[in-house]
Amino acid sequence: MIDNTFTLISRIDGEIRRFITEELAKEGITDIVPSHGAIIVELMKHGQLPMNELARHIDRTPQTVTSLVKKLVKSGYVETVKAPEDNRVTMAALTDPGARLAATLCRISEEIYELQYQG
Repeated sequence: MIDNTFTLISRIDGEIRRFITEELAKEGITDIVPSHGAIIVELMKHGQLPMNELARHIDRTPQTVTSLVKKLVKSGYVETVKAPEDNRVTMAALTDPGARLAATLCRISEEIYELQYQG
């Protein structure tokens, strides 16, 4: 028997990413991609986080998170500062535009949830 599970998962992933991108564009947000959403949501849930802890929360390597966060900083959604107690630790937090983006992402997530269970 040939199983098409991988094909279906890939198709669902692609459709969800396309939906998120389209919904963000409707809000005028074109400077991020869906993979940034995990960072935004985690910072919304937990407030300021050390970068290594943020990486654990979203199950990505520290290098990947650093790259994603740099883009979010450049776009004005996140700010980074050195931890006062240990200058080797970089902390990330949402800016006001980042908090507004988090609210938009939560709305989009609710729409995806509704679509999943429609009918």
